[in-house]
Amino acid sequence: MGATLRLIAGMAGLLVAPLAAAGESGPPGEGRGAPVYQARAIHEPTKRFPSSHCSAVTQTKSGDLLCCWYSGSAEKGKDVAVIGSRLPKGADRWEPVTVWQDEPNKSEGNPVLWTDPTGVVWFFYEIMHGGGWSSCTLHYRTSADEGRTWSEQQTMHPRWGINYKNHPVVLSSGRWLLPCYNELLDQSAIFFYSDDQGKTWTKGASVRRDLGDAMLQPTVIERRDGSLYAMMRCGKEKRLWEMTSADGGLSWSRPELSAMPNPGAAAEMVRLASGAALLVFNDNPSDRTPLTAALSDDEGRTWKVKRDLKSGPGGFHYPSAIQTRDGLIQVTYTDNRRFIGHLTFNEAWVRAEKAAAAPATPATPAPAAGGAGEEF
Repeated sequence: MGATLRLIAGMAGLLVAPLAAAGESGPPGEGRGAPVYQARAIHEPTKRFPSSHCSAVTQTKSGDLLCCWYSGSAEKGKDVAVIGSRLPKGADRWEPVTVWQDEPNKSEGNPVLWTDPTGVVWFFYEIMHGGGWSSCTLHYRTSADEGRTWSEQQTMHPRWGINYKNHPVVLSSGRWLLPCYNELLDQSAIFFYSDDQGKTWTKGASVRRDLGDAMLQPTVIERRDGSLYAMMRCGKEKRLWEMTSADGGLSWSRPELSAMPNPGAAAEMVRLASGAALLVFNDNPSDRTPLTAALSDDEGRTWKVKRDLKSGPGGFHYPSAIQTRDGLIQVTYTDNRRFIGHLTFNEAWVRAEKAAAAPATPATPAPAAGGAGEEF
């Protein structure tokens, strides 16, 4: 085990309850039972992949976790590829990293992983044709064997400028809604949808930049009344934008500024099994630290429960969040652009009385040769 992995694993063992405690007093997804929090690193930086960012996590039908992210010399570099790993069900260590997508002399970016209701795993990703995010095209592959093999590349949208970030949502109507955003024209939120279980995708509503600020990287939950609630990364306003839809994402209310701070970084919401809404975000208007979990018991109208997941100097940001079938919450995130971290916790931990901030991450030591079992 390399130095970074030893540090994170040791920190988790000293500072949090073991995961085995989760089931002692009731399902952790319902906010009962012993609080659970565990931190680990998925991999280490290597010579080939010294910088990593923008992870995505999903749980497969059999219970494995898959995670991927883009990595290379630096963001937008022509050597950037999407790489990933698997955490087998019941294992305590992620498998060695492998390359998932690498277009020669072009950068990949912003992957999204999602397991649909039939168990098919979707791997969404972008290919950058110029020097920035406004030159990206949208693509995807699917896997019927839980990410062990992938289909041929398919194109979601051939025109430049649209980007992915957060998980699709399955609505009560059966519609699949995929949040995206436009970097090329007006920095607007855009939603693709499928009413035939992914056979076809239609570009739907676009929320324009008529308020003088960027509206990027939307994240969506469905409320009990069937309406949708979305939050978006800001540009200069220092708070997350919010809006609602009453027609399955075909149109949206005029965006308003929420009460939640935003330093110009991604956030993600998840509807938990308990009915609460989870928001993972940077609770800071200026810096990408701390990384915080907030809970809403009124479907996003207020966020009265908050607890820091990672804090300290540096940047802990760009979360990808899911709730696994055991009720635990899984968050992967960028740790100082060097590696992807993985946090496992439950709703009870976030709600714990007199919740104290999660411990700051000590300075990351120099990476050990070989990374997580393989040198790139």
